[in-house]
Amino acid sequence: MFNLNSLLVKISAHNPRRYFKSAIWLSMSKAISMVISIIATFYIARTLGPQNFGELSYAQSVIGILALFGALTGVLYRDIVKHPERENTLLGTAWTISFSTAFMTSVLALGYAFFTPHDQLTIAVIAILCVAQFITPFSVIQNVFYSKTETKRLSIITLTNHLLISTAKIVVMVLDQGVLVLASILVFEQVLIATSLLILYKITFNKVAWSWQFDLFYAKQLVKDSFPFMIVAASAAIAARIDQIFIKHSINIETVGFYGAAVQMTEMWQFLPGIILTAIFPAIVNARHNLSVHNRRLLALVGGFIGYGVVLSLIIYIFAPKIITIIYGEAFFESIQLLQIYIWSLTGTILTFIMQTVMMNENFYRIQIYTAVIPMILNVILNIILIPKMGAPGAAFATVISYSINPLVPLLFKPMRRLFWQK
Repeated sequence: MFNLNSLLVKISAHNPRRYFKSAIWLSMSKAISMVISIIATFYIARTLGPQNFGELSYAQSVIGILALFGALTGVLYRDIVKHPERENTLLGTAWTISFSTAFMTSVLALGYAFFTPHDQLTIAVIAILCVAQFITPFSVIQNVFYSKTETKRLSIITLTNHLLISTAKIVVMVLDQGVLVLASILVFEQVLIATSLLILYKITFNKVAWSWQFDLFYAKQLVKDSFPFMIVAASAAIAARIDQIFIKHSINIETVGFYGAAVQMTEMWQFLPGIILTAIFPAIVNARHNLSVHNRRLLALVGGFIGYGVVLSLIIYIFAPKIITIIYGEAFFESIQLLQIYIWSLTGTILTFIMQTVMMNENFYRIQIYTAVIPMILNVILNIILIPKMGAPGAAFATVISYSINPLVPLLFKPMRRLFWQK
């Protein structure tokens, strides 16, 4: 099974400085790309208005729930590190599985769109986003760069692509081209990413995608090893997106736009804890031989994240009217109450980051599955109960409750409790 600790040791043992520089490049690229994307997305939401922003958010939710090929990434990365000589077979097999999954995603999404009540615009947006699914499998190439810590060029290309696409999105909005053209830009984004990766793959390693090979035996093994990650990914996607599906069918698409703004404003604050966790967690892993030090560092990280989540949630709760009005405009007035509720899910979300990282490092895959599935089921049940009674605020309360319970589920199991409290 995938062991994060041993993999970090194996990589960094060869050239620690090179590994550190690789991590720095990735972090910087991700941080800058995130800022650019956030600015562009705010402008897009404000320009589209609640109705069209709701259409786009809803279509992305449908696709997001069904798209699971990204769950292969962790296992594929591990296998490329272990067996670099089999790179062509590993990439070819992963690409084939990803493409097959993209096909299934598109069939399910279009089937859902056609056979449930949807207007023509919603179906068209979903259909356009399905096209992008067939291009995304080329992202498996990134694992080669990660495994060989050749991330400087990759980071520069990724950042450049984000800048170009964000600019294109803003231009489309300035020209008042509407949600269908914007959805088409999302397809072009995947084309640009895939093309860039293929060219960079050729330039850096003098290799081409058409030399990849498919191996049925490895395909079975990859799917088997990735299965726990798929369950976790599916549960997380359902928990994060199912509320917008329910809102669309129970209320209307405009309310999805209001709700999507609250979700967007909350999710943007998850990025900083992710960066901090990436930087600090190796120190916690290195203290694993000394449980007292390990537990003290882990509890300090948990305490810091709780403080971050609670303080930030309180600030946003107080200033939500100004935040929504300034960023999204008066048309999103109804998002204020939703943001004031939804923002309290932030603490549970970032604490779950810690729990998931610890469980992956300790190979607690069974506990990891329970941690993902139980809150997801609770989220769905609460949405079914609360939305008819309370409307969109009910969906926000369902998210807050289920996300707050999420980081507590692992502590039901003795191995996880021991990691936090054993002296």
